[in-house]
Formats: sequence, structure tokens, C-alpha cells
Amino acid sequence: MALTRPVEAALMMAERWPPMARIASEKRAFSSFLGGGLSIAEKLFLEVEEVFCKPTVDVDVTFPTISSYYCKFLLDTARPLASLNRLLKTFAWRNRKSWQVSVDTTSILASDILVLGLTFLAMGDKVNAKLQLDKQVDLLKRADEWLYLPTGLNGRARYYLAVHDFDVAIKDLEEALEISRRTGARFGEWETYLELAKVHVTIGDLERGRECLSSAQALPNMKNFKFRDQEIECLEQELF
Repeated sequence: MALTRPVEAALMMAERWPPMARIASEKRAFSSFLGGGLSIAEKLFLEVEEVFCKPTVDVDVTFPTISSYYCKFLLDTARPLASLNRLLKTFAWRNRKSWQVSVDTTSILASDILVLGLTFLAMGDKVNAKLQLDKQVDLLKRADEWLYLPTGLNGRARYYLAVHDFDVAIKDLEEALEISRRTGARFGEWETYLELAKVHVTIGDLERGRECLSSAQALPNMKNFKFRDQEIECLEQELF
């Protein structure tokens, strides 16, 4: 499998400064989390964090680092306060133009804002959740970042579901679904179907909920992703 350019850059830099090799594990940690390997993901993320905590490094960083991976991991493993604290650290780095964000992009910033919004939502702060979730969707739309927009819309739909604004939640999810189908983003399509299934269960439309869950389960290779297995099991119990 060919290495992505950021990982290649990290490995090349590791030859000059060995601790940098740990950052190359960042994507592997998130992949382990998505596949259900929580203990492996935790170990790898903590190794990466040891490097991120260094105030300076001995090389020029020429590749992006993705803090939202670890923050989403913390959030999805029921540690919203830890996620919030880590996100605030990321935004402080960005304000100071620290080495950890030497390479920044619209999609990376939007991902940080998305996870911040979802973290506020998990903590019950719906006002700040809405503020951040709107911000990341607007940011992605202005930048024409269609590849990442479905994830942003899915995230905002969770807010609308939480406040029982079901029509707007479905509108966001249908927009996300259309974009994912058009761009061939199977993972985004899978997540959107799961979110739609949750909305329809909540409003009592079990037939449509079953259709959405079945559509998610019919997508190829999605069974490799285990991080939402518990949600899927709950949906199956509600729908079948």
C-alpha cells in the first residue's frame, strides 16, 4: 500500500529527528479506533501525544497533524471533558502558530471545529454546539470542500436531532447523502444512513428507519468499521 504524502514526510523527518516517527502513527491510531481496536488506538495516540506536548522540535514540520483524530477518539469513548481540553490546546497552538499546526488547511480547521461542536453537544451545551457546528458547515461550503461536507452535515444533524428539530436534521442528512453519492464517498454515505435511521426511529417512522439501516448495511466493506457497532445493535433492536 502506498504511503500518503504526509506520512512519507513524517518518516523522512524521523530520520533526522526520531521522535517524529511517532506522529506517523497518528493515522494508524485512528484507523485502529475505526476498526474497533480501542486498546491499540489508545496506545498509539498516547505515543503521538508525547511528541505533541513538546514546546519545540528540532526540525521544520512540513506535513499536517490531525488533532481531531485523537479528540474524536476521546469523545467517542465517553471522555468529552478530555476532548474539550485537548481541542482548546489545539486552538491555542493555532493562535500561537506553534509547530504542531505548521501545516494547516480548511478541512483540518473544520474538523477541529466539528469535534468541538460535538463535544459541546455531548456536554449538554447546545448553544455553543450549534455555534460551532454551523461554523464548520459554513466554512466547508465557502471553501467548496465537498469531500468533507457530508461529515459536517452529519454532525450538525446530531444537534438538530438532540433539540427535536427533525425536519432540519433530515434536510441536512439528505444533503449529505446526495453529496456522498455524487462523489462516491462510501464511508460518508454509510454514516449518513445510520444518522437517518436514528432520526426515523426517534420520530416513530420505523419502516423508513429499517430502509436506512438496511441501506447502510448493504454498502460494501463497511462491516470493517466497528466503532459504531453498539449504535447499530441498538438500532437493530428498535427496528427488527
